[in-house]
Order: sequence, then structure tokens, then C-alpha cells
Amino acid sequence: MKVLVTGAKGQLGSAAVRHCLKSGLTVVAVGRQGLDIVDERKVAETIAAEKPDVIIHCAAYTNVDQAEAEPTEAFKVNVVGTRNLVSAARIIGAKFVYVSTDYVFDGTARKPLDEEQTTSPLGYMDNQTSW
Repeated sequence: MKVLVTGAKGQLGSAAVRHCLKSGLTVVAVGRQGLDIVDERKVAETIAAEKPDVIIHCAAYTNVDQAEAEPTEAFKVNVVGTRNLVSAARIIGAKFVYVSTDYVFDGTARKPLDEEQTTSPLGYMDNQTSW
């Protein structure tokens, strides 16, 4: 099985890469310099070329305080970038795994959430996100 991990140089992404490698999976690890997830064309090309079975999406605008000061940039990375990856995954039939926090979802869900779930952020973007 081939897994593509975004945000592979970050704390979560590097842990995901290590775990996948220990499990004997083929891993394509991409960081910000290797794949700008906001670039829809580049994302589509990369996913089409790599053809992963699974995408583990760990890339995000994670500096919460700075995100409050730069909501447009945070939105581009966290919403547009994620949408680009989901769209590319759908085209090739890849499974998509996204680890979220209570900054996107409020933590009240009692079952797994899918990509169509309405967000319930606890920060600046409260109920302002729309696909």
C-alpha cells in the first residue's frame, strides 16, 4: 500500500511517516517546499503522478495565535489546501485521512466525521467557512 503524507516535516506528519514506514508501507512524504497544497494544479498533478492508496493530511496552518491575526492565509492553507487534496483524492479513488482539532470541530461529535461535515470552529472563523 502506498501512502502520501502531507506536512511530513511537522510534528504530526513526521510521526505519521515513521509509523507508516514501521508498518512496512510505501511512503511519499511531502512538506511545504515539496507540495504547496494551496496550488490546486500542483496538488492534482502530484496526486495523479504518485497515485497513493491513502493520503494522510497533516499539513496545516498550526500557529493558532498567528492564524487569528492572518485569517485569510490560515483559511487558504486549512480550507482551500484541504479541499484541493480531497478533490485530487476523489479523482484517483484514494482514501483520505485528516486529523483535526477542536479549533476546527468543537469536540462534541460522538462518531467519526466525514469531509462533508459542517465545521464548528472555536476561533475567528466561527461558522464562516463554506466550501
